[in-house]
Amino acid sequence: MRNITLLPIVNGNCVTFEIGNLLIRDPRMKTYDLFVEFGDGSYTSFQSKETDPETDRTTVFSKFTHSYSQLGSYPVKGCFKAIYSDDGDPLYPTIPSIEIKSFTDSPCTSPVTNKLQAPSVLSGPSLLSSHMPKYGEQNVYILNYDQLDFKQGTSNQLILFYNEKGKPYTQWESLPNKALAAHKCRHSESVKLIDTGAVERLDELTAFRSDLPDWREQLDKYQHYVLFEVSEVNGSYKNNIFIDLLGHEELETAIMEEESSGTEKVSMTAYHLLIGDSGLELRDRFDYQSEPLTRFHDPNYIYVSPLVVDPDDIPTTIWTYDLSISNDGQGTASDVKAHVFLETDFFDLSTIIGVETKPFRHDRMELEKDGVSFYWDSIALPGINFPNDNKLTIRFSIQPKSNYVASEKLSAHAEVIMSAGNIKETTLTEEVAVTEIIDADRTRQFRIEDVITNSSNTERTV
Repeated sequence: MRNITLLPIVNGNCVTFEIGNLLIRDPRMKTYDLFVEFGDGSYTSFQSKETDPETDRTTVFSKFTHSYSQLGSYPVKGCFKAIYSDDGDPLYPTIPSIEIKSFTDSPCTSPVTNKLQAPSVLSGPSLLSSHMPKYGEQNVYILNYDQLDFKQGTSNQLILFYNEKGKPYTQWESLPNKALAAHKCRHSESVKLIDTGAVERLDELTAFRSDLPDWREQLDKYQHYVLFEVSEVNGSYKNNIFIDLLGHEELETAIMEEESSGTEKVSMTAYHLLIGDSGLELRDRFDYQSEPLTRFHDPNYIYVSPLVVDPDDIPTTIWTYDLSISNDGQGTASDVKAHVFLETDFFDLSTIIGVETKPFRHDRMELEKDGVSFYWDSIALPGINFPNDNKLTIRFSIQPKSNYVASEKLSAHAEVIMSAGNIKETTLTEEVAVTEIIDADRTRQFRIEDVITNSSNTERTV
């Protein structure tokens, strides 16, 4: 995934965030799933584009808005993932604290709807996840205590159990100590991180020694926990605790095979505990279960360098394209063709140099009217069951024509055809490799009145 940023435009207590990435606005790009914490306990989650199945029209969302209810300083944190992709996802952009110094009477309505809704509970905690769990990726878990049956005169604590025992894989990287957990958790001043670690430690702590059947069930079911104390339920930080958990590499084995897709789920349990003179008392319990895990794989992706070029530098600039393709099928591919679509009004195909194809050298390269093709004849490229051996990479460089036609951006993508006998499969690179052509002196300027005037026009239909 390319470098995605969030650009905040502050108007009183109303902040409009623009997603800083060209691919967000390109209708051919993949869909991004965005989760953003606004620093005040609020959050939003939405997908960067939606396609109407009846009209086949795509709406791309490049802006969203948040209204802060109090003055102050707020750090904003994101968790962005490209759906159905393995190409370097995800990114976690952050913004230096936003200063809210005044209030505005102007409307502050976001063009996107938060697709995450906290579970409805009558009493006790609830738990919600930012995304579907995936190995090597960070998920944010929102532990909410709006409905906590708070008891005065005793210690009200919330414990989150995670990493189920008895699975052939570990789900999450653990939070082994408080120092690390403190960097992975965000909450109000009325919440204090008490402890974290392996569940065996709880039997070593006098306050948590108990033979209560429900308690023993959790210690037998889970490997790890993180524990908080809540001093009051006052609505600060929206009564939310945000916890970052990184998907363990073993989580891949849960969904590596096609047959496993949609059958595995990740479970967690949150408990409200009372710790007093009479020992441990179990209050309300919330059992969380994820959506069925889905096997993710984006077999082909393409990158370009440079990402940005000054118009004055075009004649002397050399573009380099990197393409990675994979055999995502079960069988072995015997013939492979990779065609890279290029801007032929801009590039001189005869200037292609520095061609490298690995681990197998291509048999031939052909220039075509809309780009260049690479062929492997009678190859034996293994399928998905051999993930370390089923990839081919292509690199080449190219220069512009002497009489090039330039626009604001140059885009390239690829089509890959793999065959074995009579079986043939064609796939595309979902992501488009984009170079933006911008004058070095050009700066982006935003006026508050423009943001207000165009606040309803923050989506684009293509």
